[in-house]
Amino acid sequence: MELSRRLGRAQVTGAPDWSGVDGPAMAAWWRDQLGASGGFGGLALERKSNPNPPVPDGR
Repeated sequence: MELSRRLGRAQVTGAPDWSGVDGPAMAAWWRDQLGASGGFGGLALERKSNPNPPVPDGR
């Protein structure tokens, strides 16, 4: 329950200026929010092999 409250506060009332957050900063932010739990929804957060997949151009 405390993790949910902490995440809620961090994402709503204590959110950083997202426009200045890059990939490494986002990963660090999540680590800080999760604290010792190391997971979210019962699963540990893992880095994907391609963190920036190509975006379709709409054609």
